[in-house]
Amino acid sequence: MPRVTVIVPVYNKEMFISRCVESIIHQSMTDWELILVDDCSSDNSLSVMNDYAKDDDRIIVRHQKENHGPMIARRLGDEMAKGDYITYCDADDYLPSSALQTLYDEAIRTGADIVSGNHEYFMTDGTRKKSAFSLRYGNDRGGVFKSLLNKQMCHNLWSKLFCSSLLKNYNYEVIDQMANAEDAYMFYQIMLNIHKMVHLPDIVYNYVQTPGSSTQSKYSERALENICMFVSLRMKYMSLFPDLESDIVAYVSAVLVNLEYKGYAKRDTLKQLLINNDLLQYSSIMTIIRHHSLLTAVKLLAKKEISFVSFFVGQPRFLLMCLLRKTGFWLQDGVYLQMLYYLKTGSRLNLRYPQTFGEKI
Repeated sequence: MPRVTVIVPVYNKEMFISRCVESIIHQSMTDWELILVDDCSSDNSLSVMNDYAKDDDRIIVRHQKENHGPMIARRLGDEMAKGDYITYCDADDYLPSSALQTLYDEAIRTGADIVSGNHEYFMTDGTRKKSAFSLRYGNDRGGVFKSLLNKQMCHNLWSKLFCSSLLKNYNYEVIDQMANAEDAYMFYQIMLNIHKMVHLPDIVYNYVQTPGSSTQSKYSERALENICMFVSLRMKYMSLFPDLESDIVAYVSAVLVNLEYKGYAKRDTLKQLLINNDLLQYSSIMTIIRHHSLLTAVKLLAKKEISFVSFFVGQPRFLLMCLLRKTGFWLQDGVYLQMLYYLKTGSRLNLRYPQTFGEKI
């Protein structure tokens, strides 16, 4: 029985799949199995995978006759997996040579259900950036959830090693053709069944941004539906984590405002999706003010399609007072005017006022 199973969902990745497979073949750990799930590719991906499987009996290829999306492809891999632990890799990404050994050693040492590590981004413009996540709020499921909500931890399935029983012994909801936020949708479900998760500072995953990747593409109506489903799932968790209600609402409102800012609010589809999922109220001005820090609230309000003048003139003054009192500080009106104007235009207003915080109230 292999120590680690690596599962790779593949759909039309003939240009990248060799790099991915080679990175696993050349791992410092040799006791692994690789399951490649072809999701009915129309290019030469399947042929490339079959060639690798002929040369290495640790590599298994599963072909689907119909396309169902990466979520179902991964679950098929879970069912086939024989390893004590399971990890995932996207077909256009690849692993550093010591990734499997590093994650496995930490899992054995700590007995954690999930071990995660950092990753390095390789951007389309040639730049590189390393993540620096942590489990700041603890290792149990409540602490992990709060770290996710506060963006201290990523919700991707890759860069993580899972105890196989965590994936095999529970039923998780899978959605056909879900290709946006599908890994996050699954990870939040898995998280409910953990006792302990640990995080390593090591780079254990190389994420390669490609022009056709989901993070680079404009969202289709189906993608917006997937995102709203995922956001709605988070809201359902409020009953399980009542002490994190404000964190959950803050995260959801930020996601919705950013969709507005990117222009998706102009689509009737998005508004209807928010109504259907009971999410419309979470992008309101008062929700933003009530659940975000002062600076974040100002930034989000600046992103919303609110007239700069009407915010201060047409809106009730108590909105401004809410902002001023959130952190217990009094700030001159002119400072807020300056802040919002700068966020809107990138320019500074020539106002005369004190540049400092006043007394605490």
